[in-house]
Amino acid sequence: MSRGDTTCTGPDRFDLEQAIMTVWGLEEDLEALYSYLYETKADADTVANAVLGAKILHTARCTKLWDIFTKLIETKQFVSSPSDAANSVSQLQSTISELRESLSELREDNAKLLADLHESYENCESIVKYEGLGPGQSQQGMSLREQLAGAIRLKAKEVSEGYLK
Repeated sequence: MSRGDTTCTGPDRFDLEQAIMTVWGLEEDLEALYSYLYETKADADTVANAVLGAKILHTARCTKLWDIFTKLIETKQFVSSPSDAANSVSQLQSTISELRESLSELREDNAKLLADLHESYENCESIVKYEGLGPGQSQQGMSLREQLAGAIRLKAKEVSEGYLK
């Protein structure tokens, strides 16, 4: 687990960043080693051992860096190449374009349904007027008008729900 996080089961990109920065620290290590060896006027054997130690330390850091990197690749925690990223963006843009086309088609279909609904309403109104069933007419005429209005409201609700989907 990294950095005391109980939910993480392996290294993450922050561990990779830290390992990279540690490898970059070799320059400072060599500077400190050079200063120490120069100031103490170390003999050849001491210098050789110091250089060998620096080499081993650098190998250990690079090995840790490589291990973290390969684990991140295995667990697919980041895109492995720019072309993969470009493909992902391209697929996302294609999906967005398809969704926009579908939305446009739905709006056109719903606009047609609303136009049909309006036409149906006008037809129902003309039938009611033709039959002479205006306000204050017989109970049967009022019932027919209420049924037609209810049917139109129900159809309008269906269309508007379809439009919102």
